[in-house]
Amino acid sequence: MHAIIVAFGILNSVAFVVLAVVGVRKWRRRRDAAAGWIALAFLSLGLIVSIGRLVPSHPLGLLGDLGQRVEVEFLVLFPFLL
Repeated sequence: MHAIIVAFGILNSVAFVVLAVVGVRKWRRRRDAAAGWIALAFLSLGLIVSIGRLVPSHPLGLLGDLGQRVEVEFLVLFPFLL
């Protein structure tokens, strides 16, 4: 059961990163404001998921704390980007 949960977590991470890449490509092609906002929204989700995988649950030191702070800032920024 744990392997299935980990597999779906990785699949979710890949999906957000792929959607971010598609959004950036669409924005580069059209240079439309809506495409730019979508690209930024999915890019922030991809960063949230990626940083969340790298930061430990109980960080020690400045680097771990910095990772959590960056992740919280992206979480706060995401609704604005929508």
